[in-house]
This record gives sequence, structure tokens and C-alpha cells, in this order.
Amino acid sequence: GSASAREWKNYVYEADVTLTEVAYNENLSVPYAAIVAAVNSDNAGYEFALMYDKNSDYYYVRLYDRIHGQQLSGTSYAFELDETVKLKMEVSEDTIKCYANNELLIMVSDLTDLQGTIGIRGAGNEAKFDNLSVTEYDGGIEVTIPFMESFDRTEDELASLWSNGAAVRIEDGQAVLDDTVGSMY
Repeated sequence: GSASAREWKNYVYEADVTLTEVAYNENLSVPYAAIVAAVNSDNAGYEFALMYDKNSDYYYVRLYDRIHGQQLSGTSYAFELDETVKLKMEVSEDTIKCYANNELLIMVSDLTDLQGTIGIRGAGNEAKFDNLSVTEYDGGIEVTIPFMESFDRTEDELASLWSNGAAVRIEDGQAVLDDTVGSMY
């Protein structure tokens, strides 16, 4: 990714995300597919994920702080495996708002370290990502669209732009993560 992406703040990050039925790790009881915002130089940030607990057949979303290693919030959310869900994170000052299909599900304030690039993560089941975009705001006014990714590039091109990009494969114009892996722009 670009060095300037590490400076992003006050932005909206959106992506079409699919947690598929294809299981890569049968031992993982809670597979997930996530978008990650405010990613720092240690590739840690705030992760908004579609989650599925296989043991209890429970579908939910959560916001997880990978910087400090703690879940910040979670709530039930009805989705199906193989269903594409539009995930959106609004990152501003000290607050993150998380949406699924334009429904506000999570809002957490009094956060720190809300500056940085974006990423994608998945674990357990195949996770697919498409139509990623970042829009920066200043005082509520859109100032720039510094990033759009529709994965219409080769895997070699992707690997040169994304950290751990070699772990991401391109299939039908989507980024696909097979097992516990993340990739940051």
C-alpha cells in the first residue's frame, strides 16, 4: 500500500464481504470474515467481523481491538453463509461506528489510535472481499476518495500492494482468504 495510507483518519471504509460454507479449519468453531480499520505499523487495528459460531448455530458481528487484544462490542446479526454483506466502518476522532447492509449495529467511543490504513482478515472458512473503498472526511465533508479496490488485477500485482498479499488469491474478481490470514493495504 501507499505510505500515505498509514496517515488516514476520519474516514469511511466499505467492502462487500462473504463468509462462505467452505471450511478450511474444522477445529475452529467460530469462523469469521472481517474488515480492519486504523491499522498501525504492527498490522494491528480495529476489526469488524461477520462471525458464525458453529457449536450454537449463532450468527453475529463483533468489533475487536487487535491493538490491545480485546473484544469491544458484539451483537446478533442474521446473515447466511455464502451471503454477501456490505460492511462499513466510520472512523472519526475517537469513535468507530459499524454497519452491516447500512444498519448501524455497533458504536464504540473513547478509542485511541484511530489512524492508519485498512485490511481484510479471515479465519476458519473461506472469506471473500470485493468493492473495497475508503472515503476521507474533514468536518463531515468528503474531501477525497484515496482508495478503491475491486480486485481486477493479477495476484502478483496484489502481492506488491498488500502486506501478506501472496496469501490472497483472486477468484472471479474477488479477493479470497482461505484460512487464518490477514492482509493490510
